[in-house]
Amino acid sequence: MKITRWQLATVLAVCAIGVGIGAGGRALWPTSGQAATAPSPIQLIAATTDSAPVGGNASTDALIRSYQQAVRTAPSNPGAYTNLGLAYMQKERETSDVQYYQFSDDAAAAALKLDPRNVEALTIEAWVDLGRHDFVPAAAMARRAVDADLTNPDNYANLGDAEANLGQYDAMLSAYQKMADLKPDLASYNRASYVRWLYGDLRGATRFMLLAIRAGSNQPENVAWCESQLGDDFFNAGFVLGAQQMYQEALKAFPHYARALAGLASVDVALHHPGAAIRDYRQAIAVVPLPQYLTGLGDLYASMGKTVQAQRQYAVIAFIDHIFAINHVRYGIDEALFDADHNQNLQQALSLAGGESKIRNDVQTMDTLAWVLYMNGRFSAAWNAEQQAMRLGTHFAPFYFHAGMIQAKLGNIAEAQDYLSKALMLNPNFSVLNAPVAQRELVALNDRAASSKGRR
Repeated sequence: MKITRWQLATVLAVCAIGVGIGAGGRALWPTSGQAATAPSPIQLIAATTDSAPVGGNASTDALIRSYQQAVRTAPSNPGAYTNLGLAYMQKERETSDVQYYQFSDDAAAAALKLDPRNVEALTIEAWVDLGRHDFVPAAAMARRAVDADLTNPDNYANLGDAEANLGQYDAMLSAYQKMADLKPDLASYNRASYVRWLYGDLRGATRFMLLAIRAGSNQPENVAWCESQLGDDFFNAGFVLGAQQMYQEALKAFPHYARALAGLASVDVALHHPGAAIRDYRQAIAVVPLPQYLTGLGDLYASMGKTVQAQRQYAVIAFIDHIFAINHVRYGIDEALFDADHNQNLQQALSLAGGESKIRNDVQTMDTLAWVLYMNGRFSAAWNAEQQAMRLGTHFAPFYFHAGMIQAKLGNIAEAQDYLSKALMLNPNFSVLNAPVAQRELVALNDRAASSKGRR
């Protein structure tokens, strides 16, 4: 069963009403043991594909129609299927419609049936697994693609992405470096930016993302993605106006881009413009109702005391989780974080996060596990997990917030003060729900510390 964006839009309407990289082998990121840089300010042919949702870039729609016709004309040509699969990949990027994973998967499977070592088909399959957050098979498929063609940078990109999400960071660095050596371009520069961010080098992350933007792409969405990501990096570092500018640039490159609209909503919240934030979140949701956008809007409503409106958004998230499951998208770690942030389904959240952590050891997964353990009252285990989350020196306010709250429960007042101060200094607007919690907890800790000194 497939549920389209248009069916989902109907549900939403009802809910709204009532419910370094460079050529030449130079490693431009920290390697193992190197200190992080200090931070600074097929049934493909007929109805299935023809009835696919329309949205995003019209030129991509035209490509899809052209490649559909090519498949009809030459059904024994594996290249026709891979071209169609690649077009569906781009369409998913533009719309975030998870149906396109299956369309791409079907196209690649058809190509591999005709040519089992078809590199582009292997690349598509790895990308589909990445999109579905199925990182172990994604890594395996990417390795197959690398073995089939050692000169294709896309294969190293997929392998690095899979290893990053599995927490195998040395393997990630190796794959990304090979990608960069083969082709320094937008794709390799934006991965260099991610690596720099991951290792705590915020200035380097900015530099490489600007290189990615300047490198450009023949796909406007790809540039808009980089501009939006730089906006996220600026926002996460507390540079609200810089973030606003990047989101606006992304919308110029790719109008109605949901990611940029949601970014502007977070800026609106930080600038104390809740009405504008609600408008921007609604616009993003109208383009594609992703859980993170609905969470942002719901949390904003909750912070305003509009409980009924908040619950409407949260109810839709549960439905979308079901959509993801139907389309074989693993969403457990995100669901666990949502439940922990909203103090609900805590045993289920622990099961989800614990299960994911047996497969993945990346910093985001370990941070989520730490927070879920904290919410379940398991503070020592939470600290062990949070140490894993912070092992690379990543500067991210939610990590510091979680660390501070855990240390407070362990009775380590000075450490808790330090982490909570770091969270709020880095980004005082890191969460519409949790930033006020951090502020209140820090005040309470400061009072406790002052009282303790006064008694001595």
